[in-house]
Amino acid sequence: MPHKPAQHRVPYAASISALATMVVGGFVLHQTLQGTSDRSGLSLWSILLAVTWTTGWFALARVSPRPPRQKPPEDRSTPRTHPLLLALAVGTVFAGMSLIGALVLREIPVLESDVTGTASRVTDSPVLFLIALATGVTEELFFRLGLSRLLSRRWFPLLSTVAYGVVTLATGNVALTIAAVLLGATSSVVFSVTERWYTPVLIHALWTVALVGVFPLL
Repeated sequence: MPHKPAQHRVPYAASISALATMVVGGFVLHQTLQGTSDRSGLSLWSILLAVTWTTGWFALARVSPRPPRQKPPEDRSTPRTHPLLLALAVGTVFAGMSLIGALVLREIPVLESDVTGTASRVTDSPVLFLIALATGVTEELFFRLGLSRLLSRRWFPLLSTVAYGVVTLATGNVALTIAAVLLGATSSVVFSVTERWYTPVLIHALWTVALVGVFPLL
């Protein structure tokens, strides 16, 4: 018996798992930012969102267990920046530019509520800020580490960024969707270059500190 059909079961199962996670995640994300106005509700929906992304990542790891694509051996004669330092540098610059961009967009009347609405809800709430950090980590687990198992190296940065932007669009927040696309592109490219799980997580964490921790105070 030919084994060709069986060879397609893993990609098919991984695709279904990824799609289901994004549909559920989009709904939960909408409820997190638009479906509740009190902090307790925001906390519960945020935790559920983190669980959704973590479950999606775990599912992809199980149905598509192959490791990330390996790059050709590096030329030891050429100095290379350590992945951690690269992520810190890129993350810091990106977080700073995002903060400046948010301050500019805040002055545009049609976007002011989109820019200030989300971040202002966690002001003076260390618990919500920590939850936001944790949720960011789980987003990177799914959209970067998880989808990298499903997508080819060539298309991974583009398609994972598009997927992240489409899911964020479920919030109805234009400014947040723009930010998600930029964040997704930055994290995806750095992860593709370094192939270290912590690089997109660090970039996302720095972005969260800037936009959720610092921006509401300015």
